[in-house]
Amino acid sequence: FIASEQRVYHPIYSYAGTLDLVCELPRTNLRGPGVLDVKRSFMGGATIGYQTAAYQHAYEASGGVRINWRGALRLREDSAYRLATYSDKADFSKFLTCLAYARLKESCK
Repeated sequence: FIASEQRVYHPIYSYAGTLDLVCELPRTNLRGPGVLDVKRSFMGGATIGYQTAAYQHAYEASGGVRINWRGALRLREDSAYRLATYSDKADFSKFLTCLAYARLKESCK
């Protein structure tokens, strides 16, 4: 583990969050440090990719190590788990679109 439950902030886009883990998974094909979000379900679908991209960019912008991969680990009560990875390069721009929409919606109240 490199970081756990770390608060991150992006100084250019002014958003913050708390990422679950920055870690390396040596027994996988994932090389180097990555952002790993722990989930109870994958109901968020593609938006999990947006979330991990946002964490990656905020972590790197605040001086963290360069992130090579992004993933989510689904934990279940029966002890089974599933690792999903996210590699869409457009995830961060999609996150920024959602962020802009949320801010626009807030400003219209």
